[in-house]
Amino acid sequence: MKIATIVPVCGLLWFWSVLAAPPALALTPLRTVESQTSLFRTMDANRDGRVTFEEYLAKKWSCQPGDQRCRDLARKTFQKLDINGDGIITLEEYLAPVKARSKAKP
Repeated sequence: MKIATIVPVCGLLWFWSVLAAPPALALTPLRTVESQTSLFRTMDANRDGRVTFEEYLAKKWSCQPGDQRCRDLARKTFQKLDINGDGIITLEEYLAPVKARSKAKP
């Protein structure tokens, strides 16, 4: 089982455990509430407690200028995290997948 395999996606590195591990293994140290809270604060450039798409794109993705495919993939990921569809990710929305996995953990 490869939990630490790194998979590049449009300049963004994702860990295999995040993409394909069973729920019991998906909550690696990289996906704890504390680490994700820290990542959220890093993305929140203006420290208003809300992450816009542009903040998300700048801090979490490494899209090259003109790379529309990468930008489209980032947009789809952003929209999945934006639970209420208001165009902004709050800390609660960002932590929802991590909290859901920890509840599902046996």
